[in-house]
Amino acid sequence: RHMITFQRCEDLDPEGDHELLCFRGLGFEAQDALFHSIFSAGAEGECGGLMTQEERARWKELGQRGEYTVESCFGRKWHVEGEEVMPLADMGFHGRHHLALQDSEACKALVEAMRTAAPKCSATTPPEFQPEYVAVSYENLGGRMIKGTLCGTAYDDDRCSRRGEVGDGTPKA
Repeated sequence: RHMITFQRCEDLDPEGDHELLCFRGLGFEAQDALFHSIFSAGAEGECGGLMTQEERARWKELGQRGEYTVESCFGRKWHVEGEEVMPLADMGFHGRHHLALQDSEACKALVEAMRTAAPKCSATTPPEFQPEYVAVSYENLGGRMIKGTLCGTAYDDDRCSRRGEVGDGTPKA
């Protein structure tokens, strides 16, 4: 069983409904356990690189019908057609995938740690909070230095919905 604990939990909505919590201080062993759990062998998802100005111009012209080559880690040009099997380090600058919470002991332990860190907050307990899936987004630096916000973090909404679609609107953990 994985032992996961947080040093503290901050309520970022103290005057409201207490729907936005920030959990801080996850130890290195817990981080490693989560990493190995969410990037287990056989994880399936989407990944990619960064478009050059020329490729972005083609994308604006052709949209989703076109095929594009992107710049990937350490300046490599990268083009994937269909599905490929590769190690995480070769999967481009960023990507995402999903896994069922029940398939990850470490993620189940993470949910329990959240409930332990915020025992009086209804936003971490059933029926308000009953996660079924874990959404994983990642960035490979691949020789880059990123200052400020990572695009995956800034682009993602704080509530459950896909881009351009209506979701159930519940807060994400």
